[in-house]
Amino acid sequence: MTLREWCAHWQEMVDRPASRPTTFAAHGYLLKNHILPRLGDRELSDITPEELQHFLEDCKWRGNHRSTEPLKQETLRHILSLTSKVLSRAEQDGFIAQNPAKGMVILARNEPLSDWEMEEYLDAAEELEVLPIFLLALEHGLRQRELIALKWSDLDEQSRTLTIRMHRTVEYGGLVEYEGPTRTVTLSEPAAAELKKLRSRFPSSQAMFVHPGTLKPYSPGMIRRLHSKVLERAGLPPIRFIDLRHTYSVRALEEGRTVKEIAANLGHTRLTTTRKCYRKYLPQNADHIKKSAAKRAAAEQKQAAKQLGKLFALG
Repeated sequence: MTLREWCAHWQEMVDRPASRPTTFAAHGYLLKNHILPRLGDRELSDITPEELQHFLEDCKWRGNHRSTEPLKQETLRHILSLTSKVLSRAEQDGFIAQNPAKGMVILARNEPLSDWEMEEYLDAAEELEVLPIFLLALEHGLRQRELIALKWSDLDEQSRTLTIRMHRTVEYGGLVEYEGPTRTVTLSEPAAAELKKLRSRFPSSQAMFVHPGTLKPYSPGMIRRLHSKVLERAGLPPIRFIDLRHTYSVRALEEGRTVKEIAANLGHTRLTTTRKCYRKYLPQNADHIKKSAAKRAAAEQKQAAKQLGKLFALG
């Protein structure tokens, strides 16, 4: 079976039923414009990691249909993520022995998740039935230790607010109270709706997020493993759980929220902490960041042209 044939099956039988319409459309665009023109006629069993490396290089330098500049790193991550996702399902269904894209990454990242990556991540979390806890991390910037220590008594459904008790912890499978500061966050409608559904699943539980088998609060290690499973299901490269909090903060700045508001939601006691963490994303630095990114892309393209010139000279 060729990759083109498999992708047609995968889109209709796997992707369309499980993905949001916008995610499904994004997948279709990447398949049509990048993946299938280069790999579509290859037999699934013949695709190798080395071939995928060449494929990504070709996408980078020849895949931009709007200009002569190389594709952005973000787009390349999307292409690799989708390719890995498609091949992972082929492995799961027994059409190939091993996913050749597994473990491949573009480059280490220190940027927030893009819209596309957020949708992939949340779709995967929903498939694994762990959406609420990761939605709160992405949409409200809650820390891992704060999430696992939440109680249903912290939620005010009428005002759609959540009180975070910053020094409550999980110890030996139970919640332990320590005196300390609190903060209140106003939940988004999707987050509030997901919590309402979750509460109906575990009506007798005092803790908000519990293991479905033991009904005890999740430990930090359990959350890290769930996070890894979500990333794997989404076909995304490894990121830290704290990068979800980072994504929230950057997006809040982009939406025009003040540093003071963001610091309050994050639980930072000093504004200088928030300013220091997100200095390069502050509005006054936005133009500088865009110019720096353009210069880096131009330098990469120039270096690649030099390397190609050397190869032709040797030939």
